[in-house]
Amino acid sequence: MIPAFDPVALAEESELRAQSPTITNEVELERARLASMRSQMPPARPADESQVEVEADEGELEELDEADQIAVLLERLDPMSRVPELVKPTAELADRLGDSKSAYVAGFIDGVLPLETIVEVAGLPQLDTLRILDRMLTQGIAVFRARLSSP
Repeated sequence: MIPAFDPVALAEESELRAQSPTITNEVELERARLASMRSQMPPARPADESQVEVEADEGELEELDEADQIAVLLERLDPMSRVPELVKPTAELADRLGDSKSAYVAGFIDGVLPLETIVEVAGLPQLDTLRILDRMLTQGIAVFRARLSSP
């Protein structure tokens, strides 16, 4: 014979219950839910890691050597795991894209590939691809959509 199972009694008598209380306050529950969600902000960097502290416009950026340009652009675009989307279809953006390289990179912006993947698969020099992506985001040709939270 199987004994009767009382889940309420089990929950009240369990040692784990004290370690993992159930949040019943709606405000605290929402606060806990938001805290458990991944932040869109990049993680804090260790103090000993060198950071690029250069705010450069397009003209100033060109004066830097290639490695520093890449570092500045990576800092601007960070985190590279974000997924860009075009604001309009590529055909409608032709006049705003300017050149064939920009149109080519725009072809990879599909709302699925993250920035880091676009840089890898575009096949252009890293600096060129980063500059194009930075310009598209600055000019509002591409945007990052807010992620919808899961229920």
